[in-house]
Amino acid sequence: WTGLQSEGAATSQNWRLQRRLVVLQVAGSVALLVVAAVFVVVLQRESSRDTGLDTDGLAVSQIDFRLNGRSDSQGAADAARILEALRRQPGITSGALSVGLPFGVITAAGTVSRSDQPLADPRYAGESVYVVTGTSDLLKALGVSVTAGNDLSDEVEGGREVILSRSLA
Repeated sequence: WTGLQSEGAATSQNWRLQRRLVVLQVAGSVALLVVAAVFVVVLQRESSRDTGLDTDGLAVSQIDFRLNGRSDSQGAADAARILEALRRQPGITSGALSVGLPFGVITAAGTVSRSDQPLADPRYAGESVYVVTGTSDLLKALGVSVTAGNDLSDEVEGGREVILSRSLA
C-alpha cells in the first residue's frame, strides 16, 4: 500500500506542474494576442493618416551599394546612372534620389525654435525636425509644391537648402 501512496503523490505533483505550465502558456498566448491587436490598431491608424503627400503612383526603391562591394563614390555614380535611365522611361514624370522620405517610420533629427517661441532648454523643447536629403527634384517626385520662397535647385552654393513646413515657418 505504501508503494501506491508514493506513486500517487508523484502523480499529483506532476499534475500540478502540468497545470502551471498550461496556465503559463495560456497567459503568454493572451499577452501575444493583445500585443498583436495593439500593433494592428496602430498600423491601421498610421496607414490612414493624411501625410499631405499624394503617394498614388509613387514607387520607392532602396539600394545599399555597400552590400554589393561598391564604394560611396561608385554608389553615387551608379545611383545617378539609374536615375537618368529611370527618367528616360515612358510614363515617368519625375524621379529623384534621397536619403530617407518625409513620411513612414522616421525619427526626429532635432528641434528648432522660432523667434517668437525661443527654446528654454534645447534638449526638451521646440518643434521636431526631420532631415531628408535628396536631389533637387525630390519635391516634384513626391508631388509637393512650394507655397512660398524658392524651389530646390542644383545651383545652390554648397548644395544646402532648407524646406520648412507651413506650421513651422
